Amino acid sequence: MVINITTSLFILRNHLIFLANDTELNNVIFASRLHSDDHIKYVYKNEIILDKIRNIDLTTEEGYYAPLTPSGTIIIDNVLVSNFASVNNHYLAHNVMKIY
Repeated sequence: MVINITTSLFILRNHLIFLANDTELNNVIFASRLHSDDHIKYVYKNEIILDKIRNIDLTTEEGYYAPLTPSGTIIIDNVLVSNFASVNNHYLAHNVMKIY
């Protein structure tokens, strides 16, 4: 099955995002380390699928929003991302924030 997903994700350079080659959500990198042709996880028809990044554009936007969820993950513009930024370990950040 071939699916072409077109979406735009605006994410901070130091925000964590999951790479698609990881079934356990262990392979998390800063958004600044993403490249075209990397594969990430999208939601399509209520299923998580893998697709590659076709283009990356750097922009300057105004505003900031950083919600926390019980799972430490969130779907933004149909892309699975971590709630966390600035710390390069999703599980460490999630375990520290659990107490709140």
